[in-house]
Amino acid sequence: MARTVKEGGLAEDAAIKAMTVNAAKFAGAGDRLGTIEKGKMANVIVTDGNLLDSPRIRHVFVAGWPVDLDFPAQGGRGGRGSGQ
Repeated sequence: MARTVKEGGLAEDAAIKAMTVNAAKFAGAGDRLGTIEKGKMANVIVTDGNLLDSPRIRHVFVAGWPVDLDFPAQGGRGGRGSGQ
């Protein structure tokens, strides 16, 4: 999406809408996702800098609950695709 904004002339606000409200509507979930409104799921990311310019992610909320971004990745448990 960032490339389309930079090289293709897509407006930033149109790109953000394509990834949020329009995607939710297309998926049939516009009543639950896509915008920040009372009664909606509240999946939100907060960044330093422009979302389309590889910003630093500061906070993530899923269904309104904060996600701890400082925990180590869990891997090597022998699950599918682990090569074990």
